Amino acid sequence: MARAMCIAVAFILATTLSHANECPSGDECPSDNKDTMSLLQTNLQMNVLKDGGEDTTGETGGGLGKMVGDGEAAGAHTALDSQSPGGTIKLIVNSDVRYSVALDKLFESMEKVSFGRWNDVIVMRGSASNGSDPFTPETKYGKRGVTYIDLKLSSFDLHGFAGLHHHHNDPSVKANVYFYIHDTVLVSSTFPSIFDSMASTEEFEARHSPLPSKNQCVFGSGVVDAYSWYFDFPKSKTDGFCIENALPPYKNVVNFAKKQTLLEKGIDGTAVDLYGTGLPRQPTYFPSLGITKYSLLDVYGDLTGDVKKYEYWSLLETSKGPQGVDKLALKAALLQLAPRSPALKAALLELSPGSSADGRL
Repeated sequence: MARAMCIAVAFILATTLSHANECPSGDECPSDNKDTMSLLQTNLQMNVLKDGGEDTTGETGGGLGKMVGDGEAAGAHTALDSQSPGGTIKLIVNSDVRYSVALDKLFESMEKVSFGRWNDVIVMRGSASNGSDPFTPETKYGKRGVTYIDLKLSSFDLHGFAGLHHHHNDPSVKANVYFYIHDTVLVSSTFPSIFDSMASTEEFEARHSPLPSKNQCVFGSGVVDAYSWYFDFPKSKTDGFCIENALPPYKNVVNFAKKQTLLEKGIDGTAVDLYGTGLPRQPTYFPSLGITKYSLLDVYGDLTGDVKKYEYWSLLETSKGPQGVDKLALKAALLQLAPRSPALKAALLELSPGSSADGRL
């Protein structure tokens, strides 16, 4: 009798959850006319959380923060809830065919914390001479089940989104949830359990630290359908900066979600030359994701051997900066970055109220 009652209760709960998780289909995909793409895009602003919501950002690693979007109760989805995975999840690693040192260090860090779900790891390698379907090479990690996809597209941190859009229905890639990171990341001891718990992410939900969060986040499969072709075109460093900060009319991937759950803010550390290139990278630890991202500040290209100086302040110049971007939002994003970038800070201090660059803001 007790067994029958348990089965009946389980059936009722399963039916209730099934109905509760039903979501409407995503918005229709807009036209493929890339020449007018920026004009057609409108920025999906994150809803402002009302006072009184429960904030769980101070909890232990993996805790979820405030939640926004579509009338959901603030703080209703807590760290405790996320301990019960709700579906399949894949780790998407954005990488590049031109180097492997970063990916090797990432995988070594995953080994050290006894990560065992190699079959759920997908490496999206940009800058390939030819694109490929998903494959598992005869390499150390390929033999463990890691799937690779080569992409001709080269968009720094972002081509992995395009690869996911084009291959997310492949059996080796298809999942309910995607955990998106870069190869220039090391994982902490909390990562394996956090990865498992993030499977509870809803179909049209995105979980992320407050922007800018290095374009690393967790999102449901419905978000992939929603952003569709958006990342299919090459993105420059300037585009990447605007996308990471969600500066209108640019969109961050989380802007395509119907519900956003805020995680703990990233914590910056002391710069270190992790990859032996002679250029130190600043670590940013994201407790809720269990990862540390290593970023260059005023230059880029050290891993490919083609180091270039990135003049952030040139974004304020009409001839060089992104077209159609909200200048006030752009300046605010640059000011937020300035404390970590000595060159940018110095350049912004040189802009007097009467200068041409400052006058356009």
